[in-house]
Amino acid sequence: MNADEIKNAFASRRAQKGMVNPPESAPPPQIDLLAPNLAQQVEALSPVATTITVATYKQPRRLYIGCAPFKGEAAATLFDDWVQPHVAQAQERLKVPYWGLADFGKGKTAIVASVAEAAGRGDLPACLIVDRRSALGDACCEVLMQHYDTVIAKLG
Repeated sequence: MNADEIKNAFASRRAQKGMVNPPESAPPPQIDLLAPNLAQQVEALSPVATTITVATYKQPRRLYIGCAPFKGEAAATLFDDWVQPHVAQAQERLKVPYWGLADFGKGKTAIVASVAEAAGRGDLPACLIVDRRSALGDACCEVLMQHYDTVIAKLG
């Protein structure tokens, strides 16, 4: 198939779906993205639709396991500080003064479940530092790793 046949095939397919082809003689609109008057350029091309959507950069979420970011790289949250409300919630659910006093396995499981709920809602800090040597840090790492864009871990 040559270029004209492919073009005609797409045009007939669009016609079948009820799509309208742009006129052949109209040149494509030219917009200078670096010009300071971008909004006026778009408005001149299409006076009906004058909304401009600008994509924003989303900083990736980073999980540090057994290590920390470079100084000044990102505002990091320590896991022990972040997990305290989840610990309090689990202790309240289990009606114990300390999660370690709950029946075997129930205290840590309740905390991990609370952390998993928060992670599912996206209620996570952008940069979190976890120490796997702590009982809760090691238990929650597997859940947390699934919800971060970048996981940086110390080997050994």
